[in-house]
Amino acid sequence: MRVNHMINFFRYKNILEIKALYQFFRFSVVGISHNLSGYIIYLSIAYTGLDPKLIISIFYPIGVLYAYFANKTFTFKNTERHTKILFKYFFIQFLGFIINLSLLFICVDKLSFPHQLVQLFAIVIVAIFLFVGQKYFVFSGCNKDKIIIQ
Repeated sequence: MRVNHMINFFRYKNILEIKALYQFFRFSVVGISHNLSGYIIYLSIAYTGLDPKLIISIFYPIGVLYAYFANKTFTFKNTERHTKILFKYFFIQFLGFIINLSLLFICVDKLSFPHQLVQLFAIVIVAIFLFVGQKYFVFSGCNKDKIIIQ
């Protein structure tokens, strides 16, 4: 009987790993489309000479709204009411914004790295942070799977 419990546990663990990978894939699809278009807009505006931190401050909130609806419905398939998760979502996004802004400030203003490369690097760092934050904090209601051992 114990062997059956072990087999069921490992089968369940594999299902959760597959679900997490699938969510990460969907998050990546949303993120790539969102960040590629955002990065092109960022480079286009930065070419005019506008400060990179100002550009991020203006366009980050627009991207946040797009990403919220895309990740809520497509990535995590969350059905909770907006009022239950919006504050948590905006909090995580605010932290992502601070990480992005800090990387630009430190790497561009203090260390004199090219802002184009720093922003590209920041997109990756912030994306990883946001995936973990959204999966386990914001949209955690859709991740509460139950283990049923027979």
